[in-house]
Amino acid sequence: KYIGFDVEGHADFEDGVDRVCTAVSVLTTHTVKSITEKFKNMGSYEKRKGFLIFRVKEIDDERSNDFIGALFDSLKDLENRFPSNIRVEVMDDGT
Repeated sequence: KYIGFDVEGHADFEDGVDRVCTAVSVLTTHTVKSITEKFKNMGSYEKRKGFLIFRVKEIDDERSNDFIGALFDSLKDLENRFPSNIRVEVMDDGT
């Protein structure tokens, strides 16, 4: 089960053509908005330039887990296409 995600940094494309960062921003923003707005306060986040932390409030909620799982799949697809520009890791929370 996913408890959330962290996103940090920028890909190494020229200014104005950073498609990887744009894709990551769109995917993560969509996921956060879907969980926090559609499912009404089921997550919390902190966002700054080049940095986003998101945590779900109810770890056992299947809907938020599905959204984060879909995000993970999409980010892994980007990593496969642009391996020098994005790294996706899954970290165990110890539980």
